[in-house]
Amino acid sequence: MRRPWVAVGLSAAALYPAFAGVRYVQARTEAWPPPSISVTPGAARYASAVTADDLAKLILVRLRRFNAAPLAGHRDTFGKDRLKAWTWTYLARAAVRAYRLSRDPRLIQLVLEGADKYEAAAGLHDPALGFGWYTEDERAKRLYREVPVTGLIMAPMVDLLQESQRDPELAKLVEPHRERLMSLLRRAILGLDQRYIEEGGKGYYLLPSGQDVEPINLMSVYARPLLGLWQLTQDPESLREVTGIARTWKSALTLREDGSITWPHTPRPSTFAARPDPAEVMIKSSAAIEFPLAAFEAGLVFERADIEALARAPATTLLTHVDATHYQLRAYLDANNDAYVSAATTDIGTVLRPASWYQYGCYDPALNATLDAYLFGIDPKFYRITELALLGMAQRLVLEAEPQHCGAPGRLAVLGR
Repeated sequence: MRRPWVAVGLSAAALYPAFAGVRYVQARTEAWPPPSISVTPGAARYASAVTADDLAKLILVRLRRFNAAPLAGHRDTFGKDRLKAWTWTYLARAAVRAYRLSRDPRLIQLVLEGADKYEAAAGLHDPALGFGWYTEDERAKRLYREVPVTGLIMAPMVDLLQESQRDPELAKLVEPHRERLMSLLRRAILGLDQRYIEEGGKGYYLLPSGQDVEPINLMSVYARPLLGLWQLTQDPESLREVTGIARTWKSALTLREDGSITWPHTPRPSTFAARPDPAEVMIKSSAAIEFPLAAFEAGLVFERADIEALARAPATTLLTHVDATHYQLRAYLDANNDAYVSAATTDIGTVLRPASWYQYGCYDPALNATLDAYLFGIDPKFYRITELALLGMAQRLVLEAEPQHCGAPGRLAVLGR
């Protein structure tokens, strides 16, 4: 006997009471059809109501709160303290973008204050360990540097320096801090080149243990600011590494005849054919996709067809529009994989991950409409729920405000990516 549909709410801790208005993910008590995400029809119209001032006010409040709290002492589910790097990178990068639209200098001041905190945090450990940001692993009872954590912390500073190159008003705010920021970035990457390996020109980074490869999304969150640092300094080693990662990325990316895309979670060039890895997890893809876009716009390795296929991924690969009030969201970036996001195993932050695709708005004319219908359908103020969603919304507004820069050479500096 077939069981009826059962509406199951998202994590209460994530939703109540602050986000009690968010609609629920609906799950079925049997394996098929897949679970779906309930949305409000026609909610895409709310996108036009979001202003730069809305974002600026929200970011100011959150960055002040972030800067007032200690960086250390926040362990994840694995018992690792990563100095709040994920929160910082999304929030501070959103601030740099929001400044471009709002011109509020307080945003920049708060980013600089955050950079000061991270500069101090890099010197907290035993000098014998070397300068850098160390993960404190409670289970392993040791400290170690992680390539992605370094990238996450660097990224807002790189964004700020790149944006200041094309904005004279911002340059005046940044100039007193420029040399210190550049010194901090140079010191932060020292020694990490020893984690970089190449096979036939294709590169990857090793985990701190040195025994396995970083997943592609974690390599990407370091390679992206390293690319920006190369653009600022013309450092040949930085260029060598980002080019090698880009070659690995392009080799891993599969464009299918049906228009969908996929790539493996942990690509190692020597094992592409011999040991196919599982496809990238949907929640990880949001961290991966910025690097190929930045590399393409810097003229490295990727072709426009790659970027356009990535831009179409929400429609071709991730989201299925079931009916006017329901979507399905794949758990893996693979149209051939029938695992979907379920209310039983997720929270609101997971279903908002596609917001990161707003940065590809220049490369698919239908992308904003696709994302708006889904994200604003979940909640008209979805961008207030997570820092990643906030960054996605800031990226959307920047591209909307300056369409003349879409896809143009040098757009990296224009958008402070």
